Amino acid sequence: MKMQSVIDAFENEFTAHKHKFELIDLKGDEIRGSRDNRVARAGVYVFFKDETVLKVGKSLSNARKRALEHFRDNTGKIMKDIDGNKDLHLLLFTVNKRENEHWVIALEDFYEWKLKPSIRSDRRC
Repeated sequence: MKMQSVIDAFENEFTAHKHKFELIDLKGDEIRGSRDNRVARAGVYVFFKDETVLKVGKSLSNARKRALEHFRDNTGKIMKDIDGNKDLHLLLFTVNKRENEHWVIALEDFYEWKLKPSIRSDRRC
């Protein structure tokens, strides 16, 4: 799956609500070093490498912070090894207002179903 397909899936499914989100694409070492304040909002994160969706998740407080925990915890027994990889992308779909935080839950669930990440959430059947 191409990264643009991930974005297109969002835009097609959430057409009426896409204005409530902002997309941030962080590459490799930018994941830890970004000074963009939008990364610290509630949102959905998608780890993407070599046309593979690795992991989808959400945070209702700080999307990048939650995404970084996967490196620390070595989620799927691969995340520690790809930390800082120049081919790794972290797509963040963060909400622009607190009143839109409930859409984070809907987007994460949609992406788990649609993208079928290689590391699935333990919450899903």
